[in-house]
Amino acid sequence: MWPVVLTEAVLAAFKILGLLLGGLLASFAGRIAWRSSGGKRWRMVALCLAATAVTIGGLYLFSCEIGWRINHVYGEEAFANDNFEGAVNLLEQALAWRDDLDTRARLARALIAVGDAERARALLEGNRLRRGEVTPFEAYYLGLLYLAQRRGEEGLRCLERAETDIEVGWNARLLLGIHDVDRGRADLAQVHLAPFAGMPPASPDHAYVAAAIAIANRRVDEAERLLASFAAGPLPPQWQARFQQLRQQLPR
Repeated sequence: MWPVVLTEAVLAAFKILGLLLGGLLASFAGRIAWRSSGGKRWRMVALCLAATAVTIGGLYLFSCEIGWRINHVYGEEAFANDNFEGAVNLLEQALAWRDDLDTRARLARALIAVGDAERARALLEGNRLRRGEVTPFEAYYLGLLYLAQRRGEEGLRCLERAETDIEVGWNARLLLGIHDVDRGRADLAQVHLAPFAGMPPASPDHAYVAAAIAIANRRVDEAERLLASFAAGPLPPQWQARFQQLRQQLPR
């Protein structure tokens, strides 16, 4: 709530400052016009109005920028702290201040997190229509939505486009790797995860792909260690089944 209060306070301060500045500029402009026009009031009035209009226009644009930036920054912070509802509210306010394609993409990400897939897809596909293409960041979240809708080929193409993104590239590569291993193509998974080959797995999904790659390259000890590292703790059913399939591929 307090970012909203801060936004309103800053904008109110700029409005007051703008009114004072506009009045001051109009006063100066009037004096200059009066002296240079030999007392012709219409010139004085025109110059005063022009100065006031420029001040108000500049104030409006600056207010929009401040409103957008504050809500955008705190919306991203809310998302990073898993406050997804707050992120949606703040990013919607940012979008009201400035219709920005990046803000639309980040609002779509927050909407996916709260389960509003339809609005998220509309925002991302709208960005594609307006720009003519999607960014790698947008492609990742479109890929997730398409996969959830069982539009597999479209989803995978989007994930491949997202591999180069600095924010979501790793997630895209990992999802592609999981898909490849599920199809029995650990060689393709190795290509997708090649930039992160030295990263130790810290989650079951990464361990699953890394173990499959190790088995394909006959690094049996490494595969056994990876599978055992997550055997002690509880695994979701889908990962239990996948780990069991890999164990069956180990030489006895």
